[in-house]
Amino acid sequence: MQGLCILKSESVTPFLTITTKDGDLRISTEQGIHPEKIDKGCLIIDYWGTKGYYVLTFDRSGSDARFWTRDFLGVEAVPDSAFLTNAYAKMAVSFIAEQKPEEDTPPWETCNTARQALDYFDERERFDLGDFEKEVLKEPDMVERFQQHRSRMEEEQGQPLETSFEISKKDVTKARKRINATLKLDTGVEIHVKSTLSTENDPILERGYDDRKGMKFIKVYLRFFSTLLLAALCLNAKTGLAQDSELKSTLESAYKRWSTAVESKNATAWAAAITMYRQVTTRNLIVSQGGAFPKAVFETSISPAEISKLRLLEAQAVGETAHLLYFGKVNVGGDMEDIPDNLLMLKFLQDKGAWKFDSNKIIHLRTRPDLLEKLKQGAAPDFLDLPEFTPPGKAPAIPAICGVPQHISGGTIQSIGYETDVTINGFDYYVRDNVLKVFVIGGLNNGANQISLKAKKIEVPKGSDRALELDLFTKPSKTGANGQRVFHYEYNGSGEPASSRSTWELSMPATKELSIIATE
Repeated sequence: MQGLCILKSESVTPFLTITTKDGDLRISTEQGIHPEKIDKGCLIIDYWGTKGYYVLTFDRSGSDARFWTRDFLGVEAVPDSAFLTNAYAKMAVSFIAEQKPEEDTPPWETCNTARQALDYFDERERFDLGDFEKEVLKEPDMVERFQQHRSRMEEEQGQPLETSFEISKKDVTKARKRINATLKLDTGVEIHVKSTLSTENDPILERGYDDRKGMKFIKVYLRFFSTLLLAALCLNAKTGLAQDSELKSTLESAYKRWSTAVESKNATAWAAAITMYRQVTTRNLIVSQGGAFPKAVFETSISPAEISKLRLLEAQAVGETAHLLYFGKVNVGGDMEDIPDNLLMLKFLQDKGAWKFDSNKIIHLRTRPDLLEKLKQGAAPDFLDLPEFTPPGKAPAIPAICGVPQHISGGTIQSIGYETDVTINGFDYYVRDNVLKVFVIGGLNNGANQISLKAKKIEVPKGSDRALELDLFTKPSKTGANGQRVFHYEYNGSGEPASSRSTWELSMPATKELSIIATE
């Protein structure tokens, strides 16, 4: 069988050519088309000649441009069951999306209407336009608007669509994934509704009116995945539902490079395998504790987790962030008989155009025995859409490299009922409704050390006490001795501390503690 290939590219790429002349090598620059830069293409096959030959088209943009398929190639789609099912299913979804419901009609009800239209395709082996209009559209005005919509679609396709054909079930499934709705509120909030919402037995979204505020409201019910203990192993550290096998392979290869470097204690390979953000963060923390970098990276009893025996639940990438989520006995060094089943999240970042390993998280399931049992039995996870199981999309900024500390220091930030940002010599520490123990990055230096604090009140249970304190200590001179507290801040007011009075200068070495008690 013979064929003819036509390619279209709108950009050229420079490349080098090497030639010889009189025994010398010559390098020159040429312009050409890189295979990865081809925008559009088609393959014309010597088949079906009586109907104009069989043509396979390609468009990097994801959908064939009209000028390419119709104006230039002059081709028409083969009207088989797959094409017609896909065309009518897309048409039904887009038609319903175009309809302007009454102002009070929530978008999930429109979403449900689209789903009901596709139920027609699921329940039958053959499509009949008249039957579809009678059973799904029902109202004469809806039928008339749909006929107008179909005429516009046929004009865009460049060919009429048959009104009766065998239904391709797999193309109906693809169409269902396009059903969605977005509710945009005048308060700046958007609610994105998935197609599966309309199949829920119990209502997840409820509408109402608050007489006190004089505003409408929408109540969202969550199957909240209860508080999880996140044990970060950032420093030294299949029968699943992987969404993207290529992404899975790429991320697992990146993790393998990192784990091999750690196991072989190869500092050069470790630096090449881990993100620059984690390199700098790890280095700063080690140096701030008086350790030797990179030697201290490998001075640990913790081993990289072995993932080959774990069940992969998800491989997901969002923007420049990605993760792999596993379930099973996460072994980071120890007796396998004593290791419980938990979740392991491997996090990755885009670093100079390539995925690199960044950090681990073990998510303990001891407080969720019901979920643990379901996962043990091989059930599909129903919590992957929660924020804590979705990559954030944006990689964190690479921090500055700190100097070797003149006074190794640590601190405690107590922020109960507050969202607090503390900055010490340019390095930031964030805590929300918790108590955080930190090493001061870069330590405290001889002379002036800049300290600032910003705190914002957050909701707390009725009757609970708020607390906002910051304490800094220097490392004791010998084992067993107590460190010297050199800074203490305590807020006893009922509101929020004034930012104009929340910046201090701590002079080191300190002869006495700098203590601040604030009221308002």
